[in-house]
Amino acid sequence: MSPPSRFLSIAASVLASVALAGQHDPLAYKPPTFPNAENHLKVQFLPPERDWERVDIYVPKEAKEERLPCVVIFYGGGWDGKVMQGKDELQALLDRGYVVAVPDYCLGAVTPVPLAIWDGAHAIRWLRANAAKYRIDPERIGAWGLSAGGWLVQYLAPSDSSTVFALRPKRSKDTIHVPMLDPRPALAEHSARLQAFVSDWGAGRLAEKNISGCPAWLTSDDPPLHTCHVDPAGKLPPGPELLRQAGVPVAIAFLTNVKNTHVPSPVRSLTTDAAGKEITYREHIHRFLDEYVKRRKPAAALGPRPSGVTGSVSPSIITTAERVFRAAKGKPFSARFEAKSALPVQWFVTGKTALVSDRAHNPLKKLPWLEMDAATGVLSGTPDAAGVCPLLVVANARDGERVLCDAVRATVVVEEQR
Repeated sequence: MSPPSRFLSIAASVLASVALAGQHDPLAYKPPTFPNAENHLKVQFLPPERDWERVDIYVPKEAKEERLPCVVIFYGGGWDGKVMQGKDELQALLDRGYVVAVPDYCLGAVTPVPLAIWDGAHAIRWLRANAAKYRIDPERIGAWGLSAGGWLVQYLAPSDSSTVFALRPKRSKDTIHVPMLDPRPALAEHSARLQAFVSDWGAGRLAEKNISGCPAWLTSDDPPLHTCHVDPAGKLPPGPELLRQAGVPVAIAFLTNVKNTHVPSPVRSLTTDAAGKEITYREHIHRFLDEYVKRRKPAAALGPRPSGVTGSVSPSIITTAERVFRAAKGKPFSARFEAKSALPVQWFVTGKTALVSDRAHNPLKKLPWLEMDAATGVLSGTPDAAGVCPLLVVANARDGERVLCDAVRATVVVEEQR
């Protein structure tokens, strides 16, 4: 391909992605309703300053059980848009007697992981805290993630309070370690664990190398996994293989009539069951959910697993109590975070540090306005637009090869100047 043609191809790809993001603008999303369900739409479950992020909950009316199994749908969209499973998929789950919950999570973040995972875990805790209101059996909650939502659930499902994610930010000599789950969560009395999870395209994030201790972070008490793959030889991808080696049940739908499993059609994509009978990808998923969520027996609570080899969560470093900050568009902003530590602390901020894109050069590239001084803990910048920036403020204290890490939620609300 000649250089001009290559440039045009890249430009076309960028424009197509922008158009897709516009089609799936979360603010324009209108949740469906179902005649055979109680439709609880746009229920607030995150702090008030994150007002657009809501959860839709659908409770089947005709289900006979007092408490029902629940499937939490984490939608896709490349961490920027809201691309849902079709209405038919929600209807099919309702028809099988599942409560269906569709929570929002932070979109538009420069670094979505692990902030989006914190949001996903909070959604699970919140559903358990409100289980009686929505007829949910708190011992039977599973999740189904599509695309970016598949990433989210792959990180969430095997994680516990000791799981550590290693970020490698640009312009930094050091790796930053971040707790995968909130060390001091709201609703801490309610578990964020799932009974089982479904993710598309081979569940590759389970083999991610920047989880501290990977592959040791996958252990026998992790929830069963369902995923799909294309391989005529029937070989498992690395992530599911690691989970199976740890002793966790893995169900995999080897799709026989598609070449790309990124967004497989639950109805048009075909696979086979244990008896060799051809069935749809949807039916394969439903059988898995029925086995590991609907018919699951209550399990004993599990404590934290041993921490990773290079990092461990220490929930007592950051001492700053303030969590919500106000800023004005076009005016300098700063806030200082403090920590209690006998070791030097390295600070970092991750999450939605940008509000606008570099439209002149690359509309998909975010332009961060917020920065964190690694030595002083000062968060500062001049906002270029109004909006809300959900963040994780991270503190690392290094003791030789060991890294103690802590993180807290923070939100900067940027308002138009009056």
